[in-house]
Amino acid sequence: MAKLSTYVKDNSISGEDLLVGSNYIGVDNYATNNFKIKDLADYFAGQITTDPLQLSLKPNGGLVFETINNGNYLAVDLSALNITGQLANSDLVNSSITINSTVVSLGGSIDIPVGDITNVIAGTYLNGGGETGEVTLNHDTTSRSDTTASSTITSTFTAITSITSNATGHITSEETTTYTLPTDIYVNSAAVTGTNTKTITLGRTGGQSNLTANFDDLDTTYGISALASGSNALVRLTAGGSGSGTDDVTLSAGTNINLNVTGDTIEIESTAFGDVYEAASESAQLALNTDQGDIVVRTDESKTYIDNGGTAGTMADFTELQFSGIQNINLTAADEIELSRTSLTQSNNDLTIGHLDVTRTNTTSTASPAHGGTFTAIDSLTSNARGHITAVNTKTITLPDDDDNYADTLNITGDTTKTVTIGRTGSLIDLTATFTDNDNYVDSITVTEPTSTTKE
Repeated sequence: MAKLSTYVKDNSISGEDLLVGSNYIGVDNYATNNFKIKDLADYFAGQITTDPLQLSLKPNGGLVFETINNGNYLAVDLSALNITGQLANSDLVNSSITINSTVVSLGGSIDIPVGDITNVIAGTYLNGGGETGEVTLNHDTTSRSDTTASSTITSTFTAITSITSNATGHITSEETTTYTLPTDIYVNSAAVTGTNTKTITLGRTGGQSNLTANFDDLDTTYGISALASGSNALVRLTAGGSGSGTDDVTLSAGTNINLNVTGDTIEIESTAFGDVYEAASESAQLALNTDQGDIVVRTDESKTYIDNGGTAGTMADFTELQFSGIQNINLTAADEIELSRTSLTQSNNDLTIGHLDVTRTNTTSTASPAHGGTFTAIDSLTSNARGHITAVNTKTITLPDDDDNYADTLNITGDTTKTVTIGRTGSLIDLTATFTDNDNYVDSITVTEPTSTTKE
């Protein structure tokens, strides 16, 4: 066999190239054999693990498996907390990191500047601080005491009109204004005095004298009398002076009512209830000669009937009175109601119903708003059918801005037709009203019904 040195050197290796070697037969027993490079590579691949999934990695040690495009790869876990070992500076030569756009070389040394802050101390209205690590400062809790007061102001007062605060909510400035209340002249009272010659007096404040005006009342006399007019009665008003004449108020007698006139007395007599009869049976009741309003007590059934004016000749001519035949009535008081007894019987039939007392606290306060100011007052109340208040409606009232709109003069002119003129200052026009002074009639008559009536 020729020497290997005599063969031409083949720099191209392929899987089909042959290598000479020994094939293991047994202990100390080998046979020379040729092996393809491809077969050797397949053999080595079966003996050496190259798939990362087949490797055993230290938990949280900095290396992890990562699958990309169906391929398994080793990767560095930058958040691992169990990395051990040490790199020498020589291992980091030509390596660097970038911090805030500044490249810092590794594998050497670096100067770390040392600051001059050694301690953070919390100042006024602050707490916290420290010497190392992260330092936190907090704003102290501010104690605040709010008060409310009321007072009567007659001339001037000072109030805060604006407050300025910074971005952190602290007040940096405040503005106060001194207000001077106007010494207004306004009408606070009105009175009419006199008989034939009457005087109207308007009381004014602010050091101003009262305003007065006189006028003659041409007629202040009248007469009143009672007259009969058929089944009705008349209340006649007779005027004297220049406005002589009469005016009648008619009282009309309704159902079961008689009106009797004696002199100037009008007697109102009720005929709603008539005679009282007893009957022991229905036939006995129908046989009675009753008129409308007569009462029939049925002793056989403990019921009471009243003649309703019917003419059928049957029990339809009678109406049973409510509660007839009831021997006992149990009573229950509703909310805020008190009863003098809890049951009614024929012998104990008096009942007093009262409303329980309601605890109530009344308070008063004062306020003096200026012109243009506002105040809240009750505008209306809503009550239910029992008279209890169910809603309170309030209204915000704004006072006029002008301080010179008030009544200044009062004049009454004319004879029979009179004109009342109230002069007002400022931008408001004068107020006028006219009326005819010819006769003063009675606006209303109250007639008191007798306490008891009898049927003749």
